[in-house]
Amino acid sequence: MAKHLTAALALAGAASVQAAPITTTQTISLGELLTSGQSANISFNLNSQLAQLGRGAQDILEADLIVYGYSDAQYNQNNAMPYSGYENIGTSSHTVYVPYTYTYYVGNGCYYTWLGSRRCESYSPVTGTAYYSFNVTDTSSVRSRDIAHRDTVADTMLVDVAGQQGSDSASTTSNSAGSYGAPVYERTDGSYQNGYLYRYVRERDTYEAISGALEVAFHLNADALKSLTSDGILEALVSAPLGQFRLQTASLTYVTGDPSSEVPEPGTLGLMAAAALGAAAVRRRNKA
Repeated sequence: MAKHLTAALALAGAASVQAAPITTTQTISLGELLTSGQSANISFNLNSQLAQLGRGAQDILEADLIVYGYSDAQYNQNNAMPYSGYENIGTSSHTVYVPYTYTYYVGNGCYYTWLGSRRCESYSPVTGTAYYSFNVTDTSSVRSRDIAHRDTVADTMLVDVAGQQGSDSASTTSNSAGSYGAPVYERTDGSYQNGYLYRYVRERDTYEAISGALEVAFHLNADALKSLTSDGILEALVSAPLGQFRLQTASLTYVTGDPSSEVPEPGTLGLMAAAALGAAAVRRRNKA
């Protein structure tokens, strides 16, 4: 009797282990770029995987779907911002030469007349030009502006499975700026004697974007689950109602049970009853 009892309990235990739910995941690699108004179909076919598990589509008890995407920066606005005020970026100097006029007189000389008197002619003026010099400081200045590139669209991913929908929008804001380009000559102000002011302009590119990872995850409702359990295939529609993004992967995680173990078969019921009777007989014998 003890041997029969052991065998019956072993069979019952085996049936219990067989009935344990199994959680399985199927992942699909994607890579499609969806722009505003576009959509793509994702199809999960679990039949081969279910066959390896010894289960069927009707054995699926519940399932979760996760779709991953990524929103890249796509700049839809390019605006030239106003120039800033001028700022000094360097100095130099040059020498100023200023002319001036001078005068001196040159006599025509003296001589004696035939009477023996000395006579001198008047002096004649002589003029000339000379220069004096000094250094002045020249200044270079530049005004700057940004060329702003902006992605102001919060790209959105929408997933629809048998009427059950989920969505996610990009929410990561990033800002960056490039380096200024070389100053470009604009004009020269000032004067030779007071110093020149050389004017330049320069620009740089700045970037602001809403981008980042996208993830839509939900537990399949009754309608979506029914679609899956009918033939082991689940169709999902992914669309871009706003902006653009790239699909990355989609994962379907599902739980299967063994319906035959939920209600024990007659043979199993008999074994369990025999095991119970055997255990009672053993207890009575031990008491005797």
